[in-house]
Amino acid sequence: MNALTSSPALPAYRVHRFHLRLPVLLFWALLSPLAPLLLLALLIVCAVYRANLFRAVAALSRVLAGLKGIHLEIQTRQASIVLGLF
Repeated sequence: MNALTSSPALPAYRVHRFHLRLPVLLFWALLSPLAPLLLLALLIVCAVYRANLFRAVAALSRVLAGLKGIHLEIQTRQASIVLGLF
């Protein structure tokens, strides 16, 4: 006998689904007003840790560019959220 047919029925929960597809350009647009503050903070951190500022900026830009193509799924009993960056 199949194990699935002999198990009791699970209670059905209503799941609300949300699908969000956001362009990475949106994040760049949201970060642009904060750019002077972020650059100042990066300058201070690089001075404290004696790191090369240009290498730190290059690394951060590679991390932000790497966000493209992320597919994040969050699921609970009440809601299911799918976030995709393109």
